[in-house]
Amino acid sequence: RSPLSIAVQPGSSPVTCVRAERSSDGKQWRPAIVLPITRDTAFLTEESLASPLRFIRCTAVDSLGVSSAPTYSIIPTAQLDSFSLTNSGITLHARHDVLFTVFKFDPVRLTQDPSLSVSVDSEQVPLSGESYAVGEYLFRFPLKFTGERTIRATVLLPNGQEQVRLFHIVGFDSSAAAEVHSQDQQATLSVPAQAVFHRTFVWLLPFPDSLIKTTGQELIPVSPAYAVGPTSIYYDRPVTISIAADKKPHTGLFTSRGKDGWGFLSAAYDERHRAYSGKIREHIPFLLMRDTLPPAIRFNRPGRSGDTVGMEKLRFFITDSGAGIDSDRNITATIDGQWALSEYDFENGELLITQREVKPGPHRLLISVRDNLDNENTLDFSFIRR
Repeated sequence: RSPLSIAVQPGSSPVTCVRAERSSDGKQWRPAIVLPITRDTAFLTEESLASPLRFIRCTAVDSLGVSSAPTYSIIPTAQLDSFSLTNSGITLHARHDVLFTVFKFDPVRLTQDPSLSVSVDSEQVPLSGESYAVGEYLFRFPLKFTGERTIRATVLLPNGQEQVRLFHIVGFDSSAAAEVHSQDQQATLSVPAQAVFHRTFVWLLPFPDSLIKTTGQELIPVSPAYAVGPTSIYYDRPVTISIAADKKPHTGLFTSRGKDGWGFLSAAYDERHRAYSGKIREHIPFLLMRDTLPPAIRFNRPGRSGDTVGMEKLRFFITDSGAGIDSDRNITATIDGQWALSEYDFENGELLITQREVKPGPHRLLISVRDNLDNENTLDFSFIRR
């Protein structure tokens, strides 16, 4: 319509003005002229609506100077032939018994506001929608239930097509245990009673393959990756994650460390359920990985086996970019067949071998290192004690 009306809902103080900005691409903004508020409605002038115009961003200011969060609108310009969601697509979030559905789209190709409907086990739920940024919509809806439900989020595209995403979620409170399964029934999250304070919703979804980065790590994914939602939960008691798979050597559960890749969690295997399992306290992506490369061991200064050394402690470096080494019990050292005192620094990977009691002359040092998935390496090092 011309001029464009802006509805204002005051809070505890009356709204004194509305600030508006206009944009043709959703990136570069310039001020728009807004007429004074009349009966909680403001209007953009004809000049502000002149072409080219695609987006409007508005902020309300009350009599105390408090500004609202900006809201965004898209002005129809032409009919659209095709439209698709961005890579992030439709996502689900939760805070206690309020769920948030967020979907993102490419605003440059969109000519009118899209619509979204949400149903729980085929029953429609009322939505409260807001747009906080160009190309992003957020819808809130309160739910209270225990047990498993299916949430269906449907985006109606401007060309009449629909895009749908299903979420199988489980609701529970602190008094009850809960078990959540992935849609392919291969991954499970088991939550004991008294692990949360409030009513909570939890779900398991596939973790995008594009985010599984193992660059610089000696790891091979051997299962799909899964993400537990919502990401904001921290448990008071450990919860169990598991992935069903046949038991194989050098295989275990790994969890995401973001830009640092994946970290080893557990190689525990439940023979009864035929699944790998591990304990977590927060929601984090996980998957099964195989690591077949042993740790590397090197002397920490230039030289080679057979050198003469005079220091009381021999220094070595141990590196493993796969399953890693979590215990000094995975490291043994002997000098001439006798146990040798060793100290391992997990922070920098330095291993110190004490030779204080070793007599002058030639000796043979054997260092054996085993990582968390039983890949073992042995260094045979000869030296001459001064």
